Amino acid sequence: MKSDSAVWNVPGFGVHHLAKLLENRGSDVASLLKSANLPADTFATPPGFVDVRNELRLLELSIEATGDPMFAISAGKTFKLRKTRLLGYVVSNSPKVGPPILGVAALTLKGLHPS
Repeated sequence: MKSDSAVWNVPGFGVHHLAKLLENRGSDVASLLKSANLPADTFATPPGFVDVRNELRLLELSIEATGDPMFAISAGKTFKLRKTRLLGYVVSNSPKVGPPILGVAALTLKGLHPS
């Protein structure tokens, strides 16, 4: 089986968080969810699991809708890191490791999307 055809489901709380942030920015959340093949009620109730490709598509659409190439970083900063298990624990509790991880992510995005 090709890896492109494999389904990789992830917990839906990330999609729910993105939907809340998009609403706060005045975006058409229902339309974005539909375009990302996600349930329209994701905003009201986090889905159990979603295909990671749909979550990634929502993030891409979010960046386009907001015009903010750093949307993923700002969304990540407001996300409850405990929900991400090990990586969240490291970023939250390690003053020597957490900030560099966020810094590298920000620099990478700035390189991909220069102002």
